[in-house]
Amino acid sequence: LRRPTFFVIPYPYWSHCLCSKTRERINDASLDNQCPHSYETIADKIESSSSLPHWTKENANRHVWILGTEWNLLEGQHQEWSDKIRQSGVVLTQGPTPCKASDKKNPCNVLVHPHLITTSKKYQPRFLAYQQWWKSFNNRPNTVGGVFEPVDQIDEDRLAVRKQFLSKKSLETIGTEIWGKPVVLKTLDQVQTREDVVKVYRDSLFCPVLPGEESPSSLLSSSSSSLLSKQQQLHYRQLLDVILNGCIPVVPLWKRSRSVGVPSFVQKYGVGVPSSYPFARGLPYFGDREAGIDYTVDMVVSYNATCGAPCFKSSIQRVLSNTTELDRLHGNLEKYAKLFTYGLGEEYAYKTMDAFSGLIVTLRHYLRSL
Repeated sequence: LRRPTFFVIPYPYWSHCLCSKTRERINDASLDNQCPHSYETIADKIESSSSLPHWTKENANRHVWILGTEWNLLEGQHQEWSDKIRQSGVVLTQGPTPCKASDKKNPCNVLVHPHLITTSKKYQPRFLAYQQWWKSFNNRPNTVGGVFEPVDQIDEDRLAVRKQFLSKKSLETIGTEIWGKPVVLKTLDQVQTREDVVKVYRDSLFCPVLPGEESPSSLLSSSSSSLLSKQQQLHYRQLLDVILNGCIPVVPLWKRSRSVGVPSFVQKYGVGVPSSYPFARGLPYFGDREAGIDYTVDMVVSYNATCGAPCFKSSIQRVLSNTTELDRLHGNLEKYAKLFTYGLGEEYAYKTMDAFSGLIVTLRHYLRSL
C-alpha cells in the first residue's frame, strides 16, 4: 500500500476547552486569552492509539493539525506548545506563526491559513474575478475609503496608531480630497450592514488598514464572533476584506520586526510580515525565494509609521502619479484575491485556485523539506 502523504487532524481546541469539566474554572473575563488545556492535552491524544491510530514516530511530521480557533502561539502559557509542535507535525493556524526563520534544516511547522471572511456566493473563487468592482476600479468615486471601530471600543494597547490617524491634526493633513476625489472615513456607528462597509471599500482606490483593527464587516455580521485576542488579529481580517473587494490596502510600516531583515505592519519590533499573513514569501517555502506573495511590494502601499498622516498622503499621491504602478497593484489584488477565499460545497469546491489549493502548495514545499 502507498503511504499517505499527510494525516489531517481537525482539532477544535477551543471547543474542547469550553466543553471540558475544567470550563467552570475559567474566568469569563479572560476567555479570549487563556484556556486550561496545555500541550499535555494534545500529547495525550498523540499517545492514544484510539485517537490517532496511524501515529508513529516515523510519520509524526506528516500529521497536519487544524486548530478550531487560534490561541497565542507566540508567547505566554502556550510557549511550550510552540516549542514542541515541531515534534508533532504541522499546524495550520489563523496566525501569526511563532517562526522567525525557516530553511531546510529548520523548517517552519506552523503555517498561516486565510480566515473565512464570508460564504457569500459572489466571493466564491469561481465568481470573484467576474464581479463588477474589479472592472470599475479606475472609475471609483473615492480616492480613500475606510470604516473604523469607534474609539471608545478599541483596546488601549492598539489605540495609539488608530488615535493618531484619526486625530484632528492628521485628518486636516490628509484633507477631504486627494487628486480631486473624496476621502471617506467613517466609524462603525455610521453604517448598518456589512454591505455598507464593503461598499466603502468598493468605491475607493485605497483603504487604510491599521494594526489591531477588527474588520468592521465581521463585527456587523451576526454569525461572526471573534475569540482571537485583539493583538493577535493584527488587522488581518480587515486586510483580507479590503483585498477581496479590490481596494489597495494602505498600511503603516516599521522597518524592524522581531524577525531579522523583514518589516512589520503591526508595531516596531512586532510580528514580521512573513509570520503574519497566508502564503507570504519566505517562511512557508523553505528557502525558495520566488515562491509566495511579497506583501510589502506586491499587495499594499506602505508608509512610514512614525511619520503618520503626511507620509500616508504622500505615499498615495506617489502611486496616483504613476498609472503603471497603480495598475500593477490592482492587478496583483485581482490575481491573488481568490487565494484568500474558499470554494465551499460540491458546486464550488476544487473547481479553481483558492485557499485550499494554496495550502496544498504550501504543504508540498514543507514535504520537500522532510
